[in-house]
Amino acid sequence: MQDISDVFLNDTQIPDVFITDYMPALSHISIKVYLMASLHMSHDRKVSSKPVRQALGLEVEDFKAAICELAGQNIVATESDFSAFVLLDLKRQALDRFYRRLTAVPMKESVDRNAQHKERSSLISSINDTYFHGLMGPAWYQAIDSWFDRYQFEPSVVYQMFVDAAQRNVLNGPNYLNKVAEDYSKHGIRSFMELSKYKDENKKVRLIAQQIGKKLNKKITEYDIDLIEKWVVVYAYDFSTIELALRHAVRLSDPNLNYFDKILSGWHEAGIRTTEEARNVEENNARQKQGQRRSAAAKRSDSRDNHQQRDYDDSYLNQFYRFALLDEKDTAGEAKEES
Repeated sequence: MQDISDVFLNDTQIPDVFITDYMPALSHISIKVYLMASLHMSHDRKVSSKPVRQALGLEVEDFKAAICELAGQNIVATESDFSAFVLLDLKRQALDRFYRRLTAVPMKESVDRNAQHKERSSLISSINDTYFHGLMGPAWYQAIDSWFDRYQFEPSVVYQMFVDAAQRNVLNGPNYLNKVAEDYSKHGIRSFMELSKYKDENKKVRLIAQQIGKKLNKKITEYDIDLIEKWVVVYAYDFSTIELALRHAVRLSDPNLNYFDKILSGWHEAGIRTTEEARNVEENNARQKQGQRRSAAAKRSDSRDNHQQRDYDDSYLNQFYRFALLDEKDTAGEAKEES
């Protein structure tokens, strides 16, 4: 039987990598389950579910949900009936992801690489001190390295990513910035100058998107943003030009931006670049349609005026007179018979 003093004198070790890389993104119930499981873990890292669940006072379904979340993050491996689970070795996983034998790289190549990435190392150290108080987890190191290697970002671009993420309070894991990095790469951003230009354009796109949504009384979706970005960035149209196309919305019960995209794309293909040119095209189209309506109305009027009255000769009219006389005789005969 375990001595009661063990409860007060023993320590339960929690890997730093759990705190830095996993805990910020986990729900509070999952964190409690992991901590309690660490206390109940046997020498082979196996944990019985029942004592953990009872110690925390969790319902069965809440406990299962927490185990599923931990398993999804590759923190535990559970049996199919949830009766027991194993705490995976997070430190070993981190080493397997990040450790690389020094002998795998020749000395000269290693020295050249370190010199080449001296600025990168200085940046990572600055990010670690500024945003993680010197406790940045291994997942962040891997993410930063991948951004440099895959997207060829300048260090200033990566640092600005952390500035923006900190302002939005989304530094609880690399997932958000992974998406940002992918978006930057899609827009051809590598240097800080390119990033500044993109942010200015993006600000303009968002502003015009708000104006369009207000004009159409419509909620703007991310798909709509992609179309608006094309109009603003690729076609270089300002809101006054786009607004001319939006006037066609009076014909639509449920305005769809694809309809306006066809109009604006047509203008762009026709070489229309300014609001004045677009207005001239709209006015010219209106005059042409009005002329077509007048021409169609004139043709209908001429058709009525040119309608010729048919001429009937006496023989044609006399046959109706004879039919009338016969009807009168028949009527008179019927009257005599009744009397």
